[in-house]
Amino acid sequence: VLFRTVAMMVPDYALIGEISLYSMGFVDAPSLAGKIVATYRLCSEQLSSQHHYDYGMRAVKSVLTAAGNLKLKYPAQSEAVLVLRAINDVNLPKFLAQDVPLFQGITSDLFPGIELPTPDYETIFAALKKSIQERNLQPVPWFLEKIIQIYEMILVRHGLMIVGDPMGGKTTAYQVLASALTNIHALGSDCGMEEFAVTYRIINPKAVTMGQLYGCFDPVSHEWSDGILAVTFREFASSTSTERKWILFDGPVDAVWIENMNTVLDDNKKLGWKPLKESYLESLPDHLNFEKKTVDDMFEWLVPACLEFLHHKCRTLVTTSDLHLTHSLMKLFSCFMNDCLSTKQIDEDDMSSSEVSLALQSLFVFAVLWSFGGSMDAESRVRFDEMYRLLLSGENENFPKPKSFRLGKSQLFPENGLAFDYMFDKHKRDWVIWIDTLDRASTLLPADVRVNELIIPTDETVRQMFFLNTYLMNEVPMLFVGPTGTGKSAITNNFLIHLAREKYIPNSINFSARTTAGQTQDIIMSKLDRRRKGVFGPGMGRKCVMFVDDLNMPAKETWGAQPPIELLRQLLDHGHWYDKKDTSKIEIIDVLLISAMGPPGGGRNDISGRFTRHLNVVAIDSFDDQTLTKIFSSVVDWHFGKGFETAVLRMGKALVHAIKDIYKAAINNFLPTPSKSHYVFNLRDFARVVQGVLLTPRSHLQDPNKLLRLWVHEVYRVFYDRLIDDSDRQTFFNIVKDTTQSCFKQNLDKVLSHLTPSGKLKDDHIRNLFFGDYMHPDAELKVYDEVTDLNYLTTVME
Repeated sequence: VLFRTVAMMVPDYALIGEISLYSMGFVDAPSLAGKIVATYRLCSEQLSSQHHYDYGMRAVKSVLTAAGNLKLKYPAQSEAVLVLRAINDVNLPKFLAQDVPLFQGITSDLFPGIELPTPDYETIFAALKKSIQERNLQPVPWFLEKIIQIYEMILVRHGLMIVGDPMGGKTTAYQVLASALTNIHALGSDCGMEEFAVTYRIINPKAVTMGQLYGCFDPVSHEWSDGILAVTFREFASSTSTERKWILFDGPVDAVWIENMNTVLDDNKKLGWKPLKESYLESLPDHLNFEKKTVDDMFEWLVPACLEFLHHKCRTLVTTSDLHLTHSLMKLFSCFMNDCLSTKQIDEDDMSSSEVSLALQSLFVFAVLWSFGGSMDAESRVRFDEMYRLLLSGENENFPKPKSFRLGKSQLFPENGLAFDYMFDKHKRDWVIWIDTLDRASTLLPADVRVNELIIPTDETVRQMFFLNTYLMNEVPMLFVGPTGTGKSAITNNFLIHLAREKYIPNSINFSARTTAGQTQDIIMSKLDRRRKGVFGPGMGRKCVMFVDDLNMPAKETWGAQPPIELLRQLLDHGHWYDKKDTSKIEIIDVLLISAMGPPGGGRNDISGRFTRHLNVVAIDSFDDQTLTKIFSSVVDWHFGKGFETAVLRMGKALVHAIKDIYKAAINNFLPTPSKSHYVFNLRDFARVVQGVLLTPRSHLQDPNKLLRLWVHEVYRVFYDRLIDDSDRQTFFNIVKDTTQSCFKQNLDKVLSHLTPSGKLKDDHIRNLFFGDYMHPDAELKVYDEVTDLNYLTTVME
C-alpha cells in the first residue's frame, strides 16, 4: 500500500509513426505508418529468430528518420517509394541470406506495384573502386553493396555494428568507406557530391579493463580518472572540424561494454577466396610476372580440391576457414619466392626461365601441402597424401590438371613415405628428406649438456626449425599446435637462443589461466624502447621476437573473450595499444610473433578465429613409434656411450622399446574417467622414465641386471604411482611382467626373486621394495628425489 502503482503499456507505433511522418511533410501518413508497423509485425512472425533482429520502437524510429531524410532530398518523389526505400535501407543489411526473399515478399505485398529507382551512387562508387584498387583488393559487387549499406546506415543511425566471420571484410569495408569519403571531400563540389572527410580511432574493449575503457573512481584519492573512450570522445566532441568522427570498438561483444550503446547489427556475408587470389596475383614480383597465368591456374586447380577434401575427410588441430587457409598459402608461397626465387637468387644460381618455372611450380606444390595439410593431425595427413598425389598426377576427374602445370612424376616427391616427409631443396632444386638437409656436424649430440637440454635431430625437429626460420625471416606470425611433450617449446626456445643478438631480442611469455591483458602488455613493453613520441620498439636496427607459449590458456571471461589474446590481436590488426596510465595511443613497431599451444580441451580454450586468422598454423601431432624410438634411443646411447659397460650399452635399445610398450599400454588400459581424471599420459611421462634411468652415474651401474631393476622402479614411479585402485595396480604389474619377458627375454620372477622366499613374485612385493623398507617415521610415505638421494637408487638396483 505504500507503493504507487504506475502502469506501462506498449506505445501505439502506428500513431507515433503517423505523427512523425506528418511532421516530415508526408501527406499519406496514416496509410504509410500502418505499412511500416505491418512490415515489422510480419517480419517478427515469418523471419528466422536471430540475436541481432530488432522489431521494436528503435527499428521503427530508424525507418522514420530515413524516410524524413529521403523526403528532404527527393521532395517530388512518390511517398510510397520513399518509405519503401527507407524500410529496405534500414533492414536489408542486417538480414541473413535465407531471410532476404521472405522480407522482399512481405514488402512487395504491402507496396504492390511499386518499383524502387536505382539510387545515384556513381560518384561514391567511383571513389570506392579507387580506394579498393589502392589497397590491391577486388571491387566485387557484393563487397561494394555492403560498403554502401554501411554508408546508408551511418546516415540514419548514430551507432551501428558490423558483424561477420574472420576475414569477411569488416575492417576493410569501413576503412575503404572512410578513404572514399575523404577523397570525395578533397575533390569538393566538382565531383557532384557533398561529403566530409573521415577520421577514426580504433579501440579493442577486451584488451583493456572496464576502468581503462570508461574511466574509474580511485577509492583512496577520491579522484576520477578518464578512460580511453572518455578521452577520445571529449577530443572528438570539442573539435571544431567538420570531419566525420568514428569511434570503432573492434573486439568481442558483451553486455557490459555495449550495454548503453544504441546499435544496429549488420550481418556480413562471407568473402570468397577468389577476390583474395586476384589481389595476390597483382602483388607477384615483377620478374615473375610471366608466370602469373601458371600461378592462377594452380590456384584454381589445387585450392578448391584441397578445401573440399579437408572439410569432408580430415581433422585439424585448430579451427580454420577457407579464407584463413588460402591466405596462409599465399603468405607461405611468398616466403618461398622471397627465399628461392628472388632476383638475386636467380642470378646467383644462373637459372633459365624454364628452370624458374619448374622451381616456382614445385614451391607452389610444397606451399599447398603445408598450408592445407599443416594444421591436420597425423591420420588426416595420410589420407590427404593419397588424395594429393592423385590430384597432382591428373587422375582426379573432378579437378583436371591444367596444361600450364609441367611437373611430371619424376619431378614430384618420391613414392616412398608421405609427401610430408619431403621438402623442396632450393639448392638441389629437388625433393629431399627433411633430415638430409642437415650437415653431419649438426646431428652430433654435445657431451657436456644436461639430458633435458638435448634436442635429437629428427624429421619433425628439422621441420619445426625450417618453418621457424622461414616465417621469422619473412615476418609472418606463426602458431605451433600439438599435444604436450612434442617439443614445441623446447625447439622454439632453442631457436631463439641461437638468434643473432645484434638483430633480434627474444621475449618469451608463458600464458596461464590467470594471465591478464595488463600483465601481457607490461612484459612486452619491458623489452621495448621509446623510439619517438608515441612510438615504441626494440633498439634501432633490431627486432623483438615475441614467443607466446600456451597461447590458449588464459581463462575466458563472462562473455567468452580472452583479454590477453585480444591485446595481441589489436597489435596484429592495428599496430597500436593505449598507455595504461594516461590512455595515450602508443604505436608498436618491429615486434614479431611466434606462438605455441596444445589442442583445445582439458583446460585449454578454443581461441578466437579473428586472432588465429593472422597466424600460419603448423600442427605437431604425437610421434609415431619410429620417431619415438629414434629420439630416446639416441639419448640412451649418448648417455651409456660415456664409458658404461658394453653389456649395459647393448641394452639401450631394448630399454627404450620396453618403456615405449609400457607407455602405450598405459594409454590403452588406463583411460581417464570422472573418478580417474588424472589418468592422462603423454610424452613427458615417457621422458621422465628415461631421465630417471639416466640419473645413475657410471660407477653405480656395471651390471645389466641392475639396469633392469632400475627400469622396473622408474616405470612404477611414473605410471604406477598414478593408479588408485588394486585392479589397475594388478593390471600394471602384469603389463610390466609381460614387457620384461618380451623386451628383455627375462622372467620378472627371476630378476626380483630375492624379494620373496617363495620365488613367486606379486605386486605387493614390488611395492615393499620401493616403499616398505624406507618408511619415514613421521610420515606415511617418504618420496625420494633421484637426483639428491643416490643411496636410495643404489639400494633399489641392488
